[in-house]
Amino acid sequence: MDIFGFFDGLFSFFSASRAGQEVSDDQPPYIKPASSQKADEKAEVLAQQNEQSKQRRKSRLHVKQKQNHELAQQVEQKQQQTLQRNQQIAKQRKSRARSNINKNHSCNRER
Repeated sequence: MDIFGFFDGLFSFFSASRAGQEVSDDQPPYIKPASSQKADEKAEVLAQQNEQSKQRRKSRLHVKQKQNHELAQQVEQKQQQTLQRNQQIAKQRKSRARSNINKNHSCNRER
């Protein structure tokens, strides 16, 4: 017997004896039925909350996807800028190397 079952039985015994009823293990506990209108209202409120929660999740997902897309565009743009800069530097180095070769070649001719 678990501890919860023990306390449940003890509670039902005391509440039944307090009400002046005979204690019986065969008798199922009495559950007061909820009104169907209240249950319907609770279900409707819960459904609305669930729908709002879904909409918020979709909105957050949409915002996150948009941010990721913008970030990917920024990264791609930076990569292109870096590539262009590296190509420009390579061209400048080639140009300098050619001019240095020409200078050295012309200096050697003069000697």
